[in-house]
Amino acid sequence: MTNLIQIDVADKIASTSFREVITENTDYRLKFTFDEEWEGYQTRVAIAIGQKGCSEILFTGDECALPPLGDWECEAVLVGVYAMNGEDKIASTFVRLSCRAGAGFPSYNREKGIHDQILSFINEKDWTIFENQTAEGVYSQVTVNAHGMITAGEAVLEVGEAGQSAPLKPLAEGGLFVKREEEGVILYYRTKTGLEPLVVTGIKLPAALTVAGKVFDGSAPVTLSREDFGISSAYVPCGSYTFESLPAPSAQTVGSVYNVTEAFVTDARFLEGEGKEYPAGTNVAAVQNGERYCFDALGGFVDLSPYALKSGLSKVATSGNYRDLLNKPIIPVTSVNGMDGDVVLDNASVGLNKVKNQRQMPLNEAIMYGADFNMLTRDSGFYLFGGEGEFPLTNAPVSPDNPNGGNCRWFLMFVKYTTNYAMQYAFSARGDCSVRIRTYVNGSWTAWKNVYN
Repeated sequence: MTNLIQIDVADKIASTSFREVITENTDYRLKFTFDEEWEGYQTRVAIAIGQKGCSEILFTGDECALPPLGDWECEAVLVGVYAMNGEDKIASTFVRLSCRAGAGFPSYNREKGIHDQILSFINEKDWTIFENQTAEGVYSQVTVNAHGMITAGEAVLEVGEAGQSAPLKPLAEGGLFVKREEEGVILYYRTKTGLEPLVVTGIKLPAALTVAGKVFDGSAPVTLSREDFGISSAYVPCGSYTFESLPAPSAQTVGSVYNVTEAFVTDARFLEGEGKEYPAGTNVAAVQNGERYCFDALGGFVDLSPYALKSGLSKVATSGNYRDLLNKPIIPVTSVNGMDGDVVLDNASVGLNKVKNQRQMPLNEAIMYGADFNMLTRDSGFYLFGGEGEFPLTNAPVSPDNPNGGNCRWFLMFVKYTTNYAMQYAFSARGDCSVRIRTYVNGSWTAWKNVYN
C-alpha cells in the first residue's frame, strides 16, 4: 500500500498534515501542490535531511518517491523541494516529519545519488544525431550539497556565460560544456585530451523517405532538382521591368519571365539577334542555348501579309531548293488555259478582253478577323473585315447594325496616294447599308465621317 505524503507549497512555504514516517520503507511518495510561481521550473529536486546526511531525487511534474532514509538514526526528517532554471533558483521551506527506525536490511540498495540520476537522465535520451558519443564507464565522483550544488569533485555539466569559451571548473571526462553564442549554443564534451565539439551528422528517420522517386534513408545525401519534379522547362513570372533594368540572363535566372514595359530593339543578349523591334508589353524569358545564357522574346506583333493564303498553295514544288537560284523548284504543268508548250497569255486568253490594260482595284477573297484599321498600310485594295469573340476589330466605324466597334463586319476600300496620304471607305456588310469615310494625313487618321445612314 502506497503512503502518499501531501505537501502544499504556496509563497515558497511548505505545509503538510502528514506526521510520521518509518525508515527502510520504499512505499512513501511525495505529492506536491505548487502555486503558479513554480510553473517555469519543470525539473525539480526533492530533498530529505536527517541526522546523518541528506538524500535527493530528481523528478518532473508534482510527484516522486520519498528520498530514502535507510540506516538513519534520527527522531525527525526535514522534507523540501528546490529547482533551477538557468541562473534562476527557487526553493521551499522544509516540513518536519517524525521519524522512527524500521527493521534494517544489510543488503539495502540505496536510491541513486543526484549525480547518477543526471547521468541516467542524459543516457535515456536519443543522442544518435551526434557523431561523438560519451564512452561507457565510471566517471569522477562529485559531492552535492543540500541545495543540489556540486561542492567537490569534477562537474558533469557547466553552462557558460556569454563570452566564456571554456569551463571555469574542472569538467569530468564525458561531461558537457555549453558555450553560448549570439545565434544559439555549441555543445562540447570532455575527453582525456580536452574539449571536443559534438558534431551533428543528420536526422534519424524512422523509415526510408521517397521524394520525387528518390529514396532517402539517411545513409547518403539526396539532391533534388527541378527536373525531378517535371518542371525543368517551366517559366516563372518575375514582374515588370524597363528594357535597361532587365536582370542579366544567367544560370540563376533561367526560366524567369519578365514583362518589358516599353518598346525596344533587341541587342546581343537576345536569341533572336540584334535589331528586332518589339512593342511595349512583350514578355522575354531567360533561357540557355547551348553554353550561352540569353533572352528569348515570347511575344510581339507578326505581320503575315507577305505570306500566301492556304488556298494558293494547293500545288507545291516537287524538286529543287527555294534557296538555290540555280536549282529552282519545278512545278509540273501539263497545260495552261488549254494551251501546251510555251504559252503566252493576254487579256482575251483569260476572258478579260474588254478590260483595259490599266491597274484595277484588287478584291481580297478572305475575311480578315481581329484587324486594327489604324495599322492598315497595304497598297490600295478592297477587303472584308470581321470582328467577333476573341478577335474584335479595333478603330472600326460604328453604324445601326454595327453598334459595337469590335463586334462588326465591314467592306473596306483602301486607297493609298502616297506614303503619307490615304483614304478609307467603309461599307457595312450588314442590312443597314451604312457608309463611312476618313483620311490619313502625315501619320494620323481623321475621325470617321457619316456618308449614309
